[in-house]
Amino acid sequence: MVATRRVKTGTLSAAGNVALGLSGAPIVFVGVSGTYGSVTGIIEGSIDGSVWFTVPAIKGDSGFPREGSLALVDNSTNGFYVAASNLTHVRYKVTAISSGTVSVEIVNDVGEVPLDSFNSYQLCSINTALKSVAVAAGSGTADVVAVSTGPGLLNRVIVTTAGTGVLSLYDHASASSGAKLLWSSAATYALGTVTELNIPYELGLVAVQSNGSAAVTIGYSPQ
Repeated sequence: MVATRRVKTGTLSAAGNVALGLSGAPIVFVGVSGTYGSVTGIIEGSIDGSVWFTVPAIKGDSGFPREGSLALVDNSTNGFYVAASNLTHVRYKVTAISSGTVSVEIVNDVGEVPLDSFNSYQLCSINTALKSVAVAAGSGTADVVAVSTGPGLLNRVIVTTAGTGVLSLYDHASASSGAKLLWSSAATYALGTVTELNIPYELGLVAVQSNGSAAVTIGYSPQ
């Protein structure tokens, strides 16, 4: 049962850190936002609160694992998930900032979390893609082979250029849409939109463009 949440917030305008002592669920969320020109930093963990080391994190908008120096998006929110079952503390440490301020929020659930709840949390909140492939914007109707082999898991679609036409993904291994439609976008698909899918495929992934369909990055996991 999850009781309450432990939260630590802070604002940094120079090199420094915001740290949270952990108690409870082995997942920690680190949210970083602000207007700061450019900033780099790292997420660190500790087992005693005094010796710190870099820990890997899952980037919330892409699901890709990250470790080491993290360059952040200005005037935006950057979210990371950290598996912290063996840690007592997690902190976000700013190593360089050109201007402005960085707002940091670190969140950890306090209390015991049943195993089935944690597994569900992993699947829903940390939908990790092992690989990615880019599909260009559509200038007409075309079949684009994004992944030529299967099986695997279609994790997400991220819009890198806005679109005004439908983009569809099919379970197929060659430049033919086949019969198994996995997903279709809306006709208007805004830049930066992240669509979490978590859909299994058997043969591969074929993106069927229409005129003006968005350019996207497809996150997937071969199995």
